[in-house]
Formats: sequence, structure tokens, C-alpha cells
Amino acid sequence: MFLWYTFFRVITMTLTSILTKIDLYSKFSYIPSCVIADNKNVVYCSYGAKKLSTISIFKHIEKIEDHLTCPLFVVYNGFELYFIFDILIRKINYRFLIGPVLSMKPVSETNFSLLSFYSLFPIDKVTEFVRILPQMSQARFLNSIEMLHFSLVERQCPFQNISKHKMIIESPALSDRDITPVDKTNPYQSHLVDREYYEKILAALEAGNSKEMIDLTNNDQLYDKLVGMDMHENFARFVAATTLFAQAASKSVLSYADVESIGVTFIKYAENLLSRNEYINLYKTMAIGFTNRVEEFKIRKQYTPAIKKAIDYIEANTHRSLSLEEISNHVNLSRSYFSQLFAKEIGVPLNHFLKSQKIQQAIRLLKYTQMSIADISESLDFCSQSYFTEVFKEITQTTPVSYRKRFQTQG
Repeated sequence: MFLWYTFFRVITMTLTSILTKIDLYSKFSYIPSCVIADNKNVVYCSYGAKKLSTISIFKHIEKIEDHLTCPLFVVYNGFELYFIFDILIRKINYRFLIGPVLSMKPVSETNFSLLSFYSLFPIDKVTEFVRILPQMSQARFLNSIEMLHFSLVERQCPFQNISKHKMIIESPALSDRDITPVDKTNPYQSHLVDREYYEKILAALEAGNSKEMIDLTNNDQLYDKLVGMDMHENFARFVAATTLFAQAASKSVLSYADVESIGVTFIKYAENLLSRNEYINLYKTMAIGFTNRVEEFKIRKQYTPAIKKAIDYIEANTHRSLSLEEISNHVNLSRSYFSQLFAKEIGVPLNHFLKSQKIQQAIRLLKYTQMSIADISESLDFCSQSYFTEVFKEITQTTPVSYRKRFQTQG
């Protein structure tokens, strides 16, 4: 009897302890959290939901199989982020729904229709919810979940396993049934782009055909339909287009992390656009940018595993200085052999490639952020701003200041 009581008490306390940790996590991180028993009853919800019907994302995840061993990353419409995972206690499966957080915030009520909870609450509640929801990157949210999951189950779920599992949910505004009919209440459809033409653009992107993409995006008729004079509607359409482009790139060869990084960069930049011409320029830049990246990855697939691994490592570490020794050790090759192999496959010496990768990142920061030249130089670990300018000019034949001015003038 005593043993049975002790066993029962430990299990009960385990559930209580878990719910306490979830409650503390939500209070200190401001990230909403809900716990659902056997996909039927709400056991806990930080924002007070009592019924499953008031948990907006639930209808999208209720059919996911029980007993997820690692947290599942859920992305709604490209910028609303969730994690879900399960814990089995006394034969009851408790589903933990952590989120949402936002990778970017909608800038106006026009864009609120992109949110999963938009239809469940009055507009004033939606506005308040958007205001208090945390905004963070996928990586930061993932790190938070990795620690939370470990604290609950006392078992590590490796970063790689978590990042491999994801579920992408499209906004209803982007589904086939909503793109085809004209619905003037939907800001995405007040000017419909010819479907066949859009399919050609997406096909060129998937193929990584940069030349064809440049030709397709130089068509003024495309922008007559896509870009109007209402900046709120333009932003909503741009978010939709970014989502479609990201899906095409992901369907081709790009990883979700790469797709998200590109998409979020362009969406954040679009938030500050004030003219029709700026949107037209950004559409072209985004389409060609995604396509170039796909083309680059298709070429990269032809490289040996060691060179692909080296390039991935270099791209992940543009914020610091890398040496031949460090990179060759990372791919388990001798310095001399790796140096020869790299130059043979890539066509340029390692040192030149390292410089060009830093400058490519600098170009993105010059275009899409307000960071000063000094801050960009420091963020890329150049020893001085003058040396950064020297390397930038060596790669691009112009200075960082001139490049930014030229880009802003073109916009």
C-alpha cells in the first residue's frame, strides 16, 4: 500500500511540477503556452483558454501523431512560430503547445488577417495580442525550447533532431481556392497576377534559372497588377509573394533555415517602404536573390562532401575570422590537400572566397539594414573600417558608402 501511494504521489507531483515549470516559463518569457490532455481537454493555458476551439493553431495540429519524441517546429504563414511536443504520464498523452512568437510583427490591421488567431477575437483583442507577443528569431526560439524540453523530461533532444522536424502551414489567403476567385475583401486579390505567368516565375526559381528570372521580372505589366498605390496592401501582397517564393525555393534545394533567413530579411525591409517604385525594385531583388541562391546550391551539390561541409561552415561563421587550419580541421583534411582541393573545385583560393563571403553579407546589411559602416565592419570581424572598405572595393569595385547610396537611389 505504501509503495503504491509513493508511486502515485511521484507521478502526480511530476505532472504538477511540469505544469509549474510551464507556468513559470510563460510568465518570465511572455511566450504563450497551453497543455492539452489526449487532444481533448485543456489542462493549462497561459492566456486563459478553456476550450480547444479558442486555441487557434489546434485544428492544424490535432491530427499529428501522439508521442512526439522531439519538439516539432510549426510555422504559420512564414512568421508565426510554435513548438509542440508530447509527454506521456500514466497512459495519458499531454500535448504541449508553446507559442506563438513572431519572427516579425504585422505593421497594420491590414496584415492581421495573416495571423492564425485573427478570426477568433475582436480586432482590439488581436491588436493587444500582437503587441504583447514576443518577437524573436527561429534560432533563439529553438534554443529556448531545447532548454525547456530538457528541464521537463530530463532528456536531451539534440538541436539537429529538433531543427529537422518542421510543419509549414499556409495562410488561407495563399491557398489555391483563395488565389483563383476574385474577392475584393482580400487585400491579396484586388490585383490578381496572371496565374500562368506566376507559375513561370516559380518554375524559374525552382530551377535556379537566374537569366530567365531576370527576363520575367523585367515585365512592367507584372507590377501594374502586383503593386498599387496603397502601401498597406502592397506590404500584404509582398508577404504573400515572399511565402510563395520561399516555398518554391524550399521545394527545390534550400534548407528551411536558409529560406527563412532570406524571406524574413526581405519582409523586414519591406516594412519601411514608402513608394511604389521601392516595392517594384524589392520584388525584382527578392525574386533574383532567391533564384541565385537556388542556382548556387544546385552547383554546390556537385562538390565533394568535404568542400560542401567547408562552405556551410564558412557561411555560418562570416561574423568571425577563419583560418585555413580551422576549416581543414573541421572537414578532417590536411591543410595542403584541402587548400588544393578547394581551389580546384571552387575556382578561387580559400582566402579570396572567405573575403567574398564576408562582403556578400556586408552587401545584405548595407541594403536591408540601417547599420552604420563601422558597425557592419565590426560585425564581420574586420580589423578596421579602412581595411573593410579596402576589401569591399577589391570585391565590388566600389566603396560601402557608394554602394548603399546607389542601392537607395535605385529603390
